[in-house]
Amino acid sequence: MANIEAEVIVKGAVQKAGYRDYVQEKARSLNVKGYVESLRDGSVRIVCEADEDTLKDFIKLINTKHKLGKRTYKPVVWINFIFWIIWIILVMFWQLFL
Repeated sequence: MANIEAEVIVKGAVQKAGYRDYVQEKARSLNVKGYVESLRDGSVRIVCEADEDTLKDFIKLINTKHKLGKRTYKPVVWINFIFWIIWIILVMFWQLFL
C-alpha cells in the first residue's frame, strides 16, 4: 500500500501539556514519519506520512478528547497543489512584467 501524507491541526489546551511528546511517542511506535509543531494561535500542527491504515490508527491514538478541543484533518496534497498554483502565477507575472 502506498504512503499518504496528511496534516492534522489540533486546537484546544494542547501546548505545554506534553501533547507533542505524546504524539511523537505514538508516531514512533507505529513507524509514522513526520513532525509536530506548535502554532502561534496555541494549536498544534502534525504533518505525518504512512500507509492509510496506519494513519487511521495513529489519528485514533492521538485523539485524546478529554484534553483536546476541535480537531481538523486535511490532506497535505491540497496544500502542495495550492502552493504550486500560486508559484506558477507568480512566475508568469514576473516574466510578463519584468
